[in-house]
Amino acid sequence: MKSQKSNIQSAIKANILELRITGRIWHGDTANGIRWYVDDALNNGIDSVSIYVNTEGGSVFEATEIVNQLKRMKTVKVFAGALVASAGTYILANFPATAYTTSQLMIHKPHMGAQGN
Repeated sequence: MKSQKSNIQSAIKANILELRITGRIWHGDTANGIRWYVDDALNNGIDSVSIYVNTEGGSVFEATEIVNQLKRMKTVKVFAGALVASAGTYILANFPATAYTTSQLMIHKPHMGAQGN
């Protein structure tokens, strides 16, 4: 299986689900894609996932749901790309992770915005 859903790429190799999150973690989109791939893997007897994360961040709520979905797997390994910032660091911090010496990580206090009339 090899497919792509928005900013998520997926493949199965040696009975391991391989996921790649690149770009922004969009609220209402990214976790649904992860859930879809995890459901498919579990339905096919695959319970290990390797996930490569290269993101400027995004919605912390979406990152929390991504972590919830990944926790359904027996084994989760995370690999940091060039940039794992903001909401991406939340994913990285919840599982065994590996980063390159050139990887850049960024953590900050939460901030919110409001719009309306």
